[in-house]
Amino acid sequence: VGGIDLCDGRYDTQCHSLFRTLDTVHKDDFHQPNFEGTSIHCGGPREPWHDIHSKIEGQAAWDVLHNFEQRWRKQGHEDKLLLIQEVSEIDPPSPVTYEKDPETWHVQIFRSIDGGAAFGFPDNPEDAAKAGLVSGKDCIIDRSIQDAYINAIRRAKNFIYIENQYFLGSCASWDSENDVGCLHLIPAELALKIVSKIEAGERFTVYIVVPMWPEGVPESGSVQAIL
Repeated sequence: VGGIDLCDGRYDTQCHSLFRTLDTVHKDDFHQPNFEGTSIHCGGPREPWHDIHSKIEGQAAWDVLHNFEQRWRKQGHEDKLLLIQEVSEIDPPSPVTYEKDPETWHVQIFRSIDGGAAFGFPDNPEDAAKAGLVSGKDCIIDRSIQDAYINAIRRAKNFIYIENQYFLGSCASWDSENDVGCLHLIPAELALKIVSKIEAGERFTVYIVVPMWPEGVPESGSVQAIL
């Protein structure tokens, strides 16, 4: 569970205006790290932002709460955490869903986090495996985001569309790159999927969309690693 940064320049509308709102909506909200020398006093342009937010209700909302509690108890003060049972206004979610209700969606929460940032992760690799976690880099890891990607890639029939600000991965499965030390398998899974479709003689397309400016100057080393 992430979210937009609460800092300068993040507020935007679906118009993504670069200049027209500098004297109104964005007169006190300007941020532009991509072009040297730009400022609101020089007439911009401002940096546009596009983000997605959603409201979650039902069982999945409790997974979000559990994630918050794990992080709070690891990094904050446990005695300052208000137990949800003490809040009478909050009712446990109903396990019943209505399949024909157009407002009902199947939602599942995934995350990428390790025991260094979340409370309650098991120390024993065997117990971690039973909980669906993996052991690596001297810690226990929840890599359910990657697992969900891999599951969707392997189930795809006609095409794959991925839109990601930080599409990173390694070629650790290639002989020439097997020493990179990265366990991110998405590029390898995509390659294997394409190969399988070629061998089967079936039409298949993969679309991967990343922004030209993921974050920061495109020529910088960190951004080039993404592009």
